[in-house]
Amino acid sequence: DEVIPQLIIQYLPNGLIGLGLVAILAVAMSTASSTVLIAGVILIRDLIPSVTKKQIAAEKEVRALRIATLVIGIGGILFALTFSGIFYIMMMAYAIFTATLFFPIIFALFWKKATKAGAFWSILISSIVLIVLYALDKPFDIEPILPAIILNLILMWTISKVTYKEEEATKPILQDIG
Repeated sequence: DEVIPQLIIQYLPNGLIGLGLVAILAVAMSTASSTVLIAGVILIRDLIPSVTKKQIAAEKEVRALRIATLVIGIGGILFALTFSGIFYIMMMAYAIFTATLFFPIIFALFWKKATKAGAFWSILISSIVLIVLYALDKPFDIEPILPAIILNLILMWTISKVTYKEEEATKPILQDIG
């Protein structure tokens, strides 16, 4: 957590120390704001309509996005206050992102039998498993990303195979490229 700030303090000239520390904060804030906004958009435009089978009216969408962004932002703040160290939090966030989204994205791009149900359940279940394993402080001395990403792959493949319907299929996004 302190390596980069310490390097800045020790090796930059006095006039650049403040600029270096501000740059670190700017990167963190930019990443956080983008992530919170993306999470709100995904929740309101993708997840809720998929679960409820209803689209949110355009006039209510902006308000719903603002509320979702606020709730997700507050959740992020509570999460950050629960754990000590920004490096640990960032590593957990990257682990969640990698272990839960890699295979659904790859399957959606390259495999015509990938389904929304496969993506939804593989992301949800592997996220829960990853967070629980981190909360249990890495039981069996195994990095939680490994079982989570393996589970994500298995669930994405299995659920997609079970829920695939030829008549509803679309070709993979990158099928024509290359």
